[in-house]
Amino acid sequence: MTSCLSLFSFLVLLATIATAQDAASPGAAGAATSQPATQPHRPQTKPTTKPTTKPTTGAQESEDANEESAADRGVPNAPPAPDGSAFLWAKYQLAREYFRDGKYQAAYRLTDSILVLQPDVAFRDDVLRLRRKAEARHLGLSIVEVRFEAAALPEGEAPKFPAERIQGHVIIENVTAAPLQVGRGRGEQPIGQARCRITEFYSDGTAWSREETQNLKVSKAFTLAPGDSRSLEVSFEVPTGMYPPCLQRIVVKGVLRPRELRIGDRDPIGRTIPWQQYVHLGLPEELRAVRQSPYKEIKMGLLGRDGPRLVAATHVFLEYQDDREPWRKGTDDVVRLFLDALTPEQEPLHPLVFRLLEVVTGARCEPSVRSWKLWAIRWKAKSSP
Repeated sequence: MTSCLSLFSFLVLLATIATAQDAASPGAAGAATSQPATQPHRPQTKPTTKPTTKPTTGAQESEDANEESAADRGVPNAPPAPDGSAFLWAKYQLAREYFRDGKYQAAYRLTDSILVLQPDVAFRDDVLRLRRKAEARHLGLSIVEVRFEAAALPEGEAPKFPAERIQGHVIIENVTAAPLQVGRGRGEQPIGQARCRITEFYSDGTAWSREETQNLKVSKAFTLAPGDSRSLEVSFEVPTGMYPPCLQRIVVKGVLRPRELRIGDRDPIGRTIPWQQYVHLGLPEELRAVRQSPYKEIKMGLLGRDGPRLVAATHVFLEYQDDREPWRKGTDDVVRLFLDALTPEQEPLHPLVFRLLEVVTGARCEPSVRSWKLWAIRWKAKSSP
């Protein structure tokens, strides 16, 4: 009897100890799901960023970041802001703005400081890409300037449309105060690459494009004194599509990539330097007035149901809008024009308006008035303050 009581007392003692331990543990009384009163609250939402996408033409979509266009000067697409990196993410967005504004040195320094502060930042690949592009653009402005200059037409001769050939010279100019060595040693050697992209836009809103690449070579290395330049002749055949276009866009660009690039007695520069981009917009004689006021010509194209004029004016507007008026305001005005043209009654011009809306906004919708009107409601809600 005494042994049974002792065993019962021992079991009661174990149960009491277990109960006390459970009460002191973080999981007791729902403590596992609650935070101490002194712990700061951590927001679960990610920092929001203002959208920076700009409309692209059919030629620009396939060229991606290789081409510096009015739509987007080669800035990589931004990933979502990762948790715990709000400060560095804001600095990365600022570097993107510097790059778009042409402040390449500031963009390079800012991206470099991000990598110094946190080398393994979650969006490291994007920072590295932007830093590399900013450094190359800065070198192209502060050390050596490379540009393409088209050959002048004979006096009194009008430009041919569509163009069949584009000829000109690649100008390599030393913009430093010291001698610039381009290449190394004697003998023929590569100096870079030239690319010509031709895009034709048709009256139904479709486009056709093709790109040609040439490797540039020199007979031997050369040195440029401060302010001096050297030219290399370049010629491209311009293929044409099956149908007569209403606009022809020719882009000549390239990179300077010699065996060695050295300023004075300094160490060689181990970077590929992009050219300044050359863009030519060819128009038939009856549409050349589009260059003067593309926004007005868009209105006239809609009122007159003139497909060729509408296509040409829209793409010319997108090409030159940064030089004419603030980007956002100008694009919004064009979007409103297109949306107002989508009347409930079926119109022959509607399919073309659908395609041009996709070009201007970058959105993808079902080709119907109802789908674009629903998109317009969401767009206006986002645009309103």
